[in-house]
Amino acid sequence: MGQLTLWLGIWGAALSTTLAGLKFYEVWRDRSRIQTTYSLSDPEIGNEVTIINISGRPLLVSYWELTWVSGILWWRKEENPVPLSEPGFLAIPPHSKHVLAFAEEDWFTWGSRTVSKGRLYLRLHIAGKRRPTALMVYDPRK
Repeated sequence: MGQLTLWLGIWGAALSTTLAGLKFYEVWRDRSRIQTTYSLSDPEIGNEVTIINISGRPLLVSYWELTWVSGILWWRKEENPVPLSEPGFLAIPPHSKHVLAFAEEDWFTWGSRTVSKGRLYLRLHIAGKRRPTALMVYDPRK
């Protein structure tokens, strides 16, 4: 009887460890993954920031803002180059992209004139997440 309980205990531990590993893998695989790209140009053509959803789940953005961030940790300064987004949801299907266009009155300067402003970040408020996701779009120092 003692031998049987030992083998059942080992089998139960191996099975539960395997199932826990599979669950961690599923959570890792299904996490939301987002990237950005940009195309900066003159005021007539306009600037574009592209949000790319590379995960297998749809992405629902409730609010977004484009921000220049300079400084580090406690000494941060933020400046919004364009008006903030209007209330409303932005749905991005899995494995697709959405382009945010900034032309004419929404156009913002970039390049050597913006080195003192810091890096350009896109802050997304995603439905189901507590904190906004900040994605670096452009670094004028590079």
